[in-house]
Amino acid sequence: MPSGKKIKLALRHPAAARDWLRMRTGGFWARRVSSRRDSAPPPRVVSVNLTARCNLRCRMCGQWRRPDSSRGEVLPAGVLLEAFSGLPPGRVKIYLWGGEPLLYPHLEELLSGLHRQGHYVVINTNGVLLEKFAPALVSHRVGGVDVSVDGPPEIHDRIRGMEGTFAALSAGLERLRELGRTDPSGRLLVKSVTVVSEENQDCLEETAAVLAGSGLYDALIFNLGWFTDAARGEATEKIFRARLDCGSTTWQSYVGALGKIDPARVAAFVEKAAAGGLV
Repeated sequence: MPSGKKIKLALRHPAAARDWLRMRTGGFWARRVSSRRDSAPPPRVVSVNLTARCNLRCRMCGQWRRPDSSRGEVLPAGVLLEAFSGLPPGRVKIYLWGGEPLLYPHLEELLSGLHRQGHYVVINTNGVLLEKFAPALVSHRVGGVDVSVDGPPEIHDRIRGMEGTFAALSAGLERLRELGRTDPSGRLLVKSVTVVSEENQDCLEETAAVLAGSGLYDALIFNLGWFTDAARGEATEKIFRARLDCGSTTWQSYVGALGKIDPARVAAFVEKAAAGGLV
């Protein structure tokens, strides 16, 4: 991204700019602090899976394939807020995900409490319920939303397994933008997150063009999947058992979910993006 665009983005989203700066410099200061005392420095990011529930069955996702994905229990907002209360305000990003975090039954209570505590909050969502919750996200000063987008409308809907999901998330983002015009201090940093899979690898450039052309996103992110084969998952589980004395079986539901990806095709897209030749 050109420097001029970065400056404009920072001015539009000062909280996100502060978070970016903290993430880039936090490691240095954390080492300085931890070298002077016995206690560990505060984390830079706290990632919270609010609920296992989800309203979609995306083809490339392993979350809903897990044996325990149907469990309904969640932690009350009060329990989470008590845990977060010990974190220094403004120095830790709270990252909320799921499942689908907008299905968490105590969401507004949690967001209100996080706002009072002074934390920078980002929500990862499939966007289907975004239009409904847009006023709450703005009023409780959520810092940003990461919206999962798999491609142009037809491809996105096919991968998501439900017709109309692309239109629904777009309507939600339009609502966020509308609210941001009337309440600039509640403006959210919006990022698209596209997981590269066999089903969308042929249209990555088209995806970038569609999303950039919509004017709804501040940044576009293209991700590779976590566990593409059993060997990587088993290696991860060995590390968990050796260093943390616990197992990690989440990877099993992701094996094979992305299909067959052509590394050369993805590399060509990345090189073109790095050279600024996409949009």
